[in-house]
Amino acid sequence: ILMVAMTFTVTAVSGLLAFFQPFSILVVGLHALMGFAFIELIFGHVKQNFRGMRRSFRSRLCHRHTARHDLAGYALFETP
Repeated sequence: ILMVAMTFTVTAVSGLLAFFQPFSILVVGLHALMGFAFIELIFGHVKQNFRGMRRSFRSRLCHRHTARHDLAGYALFETP
């Protein structure tokens, strides 16, 4: 988590410097490099936790589908 925080901080500070200071290829290059590193960290996180994420999303989607199905069934068959 320290690497993610450091990458985000460097990207944020270099982005502010690039916006408020005169153009510097070093600042913009650092900003782009850290941005790509941050994206790689995100993909690595998703890859490492994909099984748990898939299980979580699947169970939430099943509950929503079941609730909608129950509500539709109640509306069609239980109302006079």
